[in-house]
Amino acid sequence: MSEESLVKTLNSIKDQFDIIISLLARQTLDQKEIKETITKGARDKKRLITCFNLCDGKTPLTEIAKAGKMDPGNLSRQVESWENDGYVFKIRDGQKTFPKALIRIP
Repeated sequence: MSEESLVKTLNSIKDQFDIIISLLARQTLDQKEIKETITKGARDKKRLITCFNLCDGKTPLTEIAKAGKMDPGNLSRQVESWENDGYVFKIRDGQKTFPKALIRIP
C-alpha cells in the first residue's frame, strides 16, 4: 500500500469516526443541557457558544480565542471544563491544542 493510499484510508477512517461520535452524542446528549452548562454564569453567552461551536478539531485553541474575542488562558480553562463535562475532547499536535466538540449548539 502506498503512502498516499494509506493517508486516504486513514482520513476516511477518521471521517467515519467523527460521524459515529456525532451520532452517538446526538442520541445521548441534550443540546439544551449542554448550552446551559457551557454558558452557566457567563455574562456573554453568545461568545461562549461561538467558541464552543468553533471547536471543530481543526482550529487551534488560540484561533478560537481570537475569533470569539476571549482571552486564550480563560478559554483554555473553559475548554478544560467542557472536556471534564464530556462535551469536548482535545486533539494535540506538538504545542497546539485542537478542541473538538461532540455536537454543535444552535
